[in-house]
Order: sequence, then C-alpha cells, then structure tokens
Amino acid sequence: MGDSPSNRRSRFSSTSRTQARCRPVHPVRMAGMQIGKVSEVQFRGGEIDPTTQEPAPPIRVVAKLEQRYQKALARIRAGT
Repeated sequence: MGDSPSNRRSRFSSTSRTQARCRPVHPVRMAGMQIGKVSEVQFRGGEIDPTTQEPAPPIRVVAKLEQRYQKALARIRAGT
C-alpha cells in the first residue's frame, strides 16, 4: 500500500450521549461512500469537560479518515 496520498489517513473524533453501535475497523461512511474506519471507541463516563465544567459525553468514537476526504469534511463542519 505504501504512503501514497490516497492511503494516508487523518484522525477524527465524535462524541455521543447514547450507545455507539460501532467497533474498531467498522467502516465510516459519508453519503454512502466509505471514507475511513473506526480506530477506537472510548467509554468516558464521569469525565468533566475542562472548558465548560459540564459532564463530557460518555462515548467517544475515533476514526481514521482517508486524506482525500478531509476537505469535504472540513466544509461540512464549517457549514459551507
């Protein structure tokens, strides 16, 4: 596979207050296309967000996304 631009991946995380039904190596999809894979699922019950001093969402999913999809994801996050 090597380190070609299409094989490089970037990390992305998301949090949730509900049960995440995903496991490491599950595919991450956007608009039906696989853009990466879940790399880890963390259960963080009881942690406090240092910025807001509020309870942190108890589930954090970390995924490795293929680099070629990073621009599209950045536009979605920015709302453009």
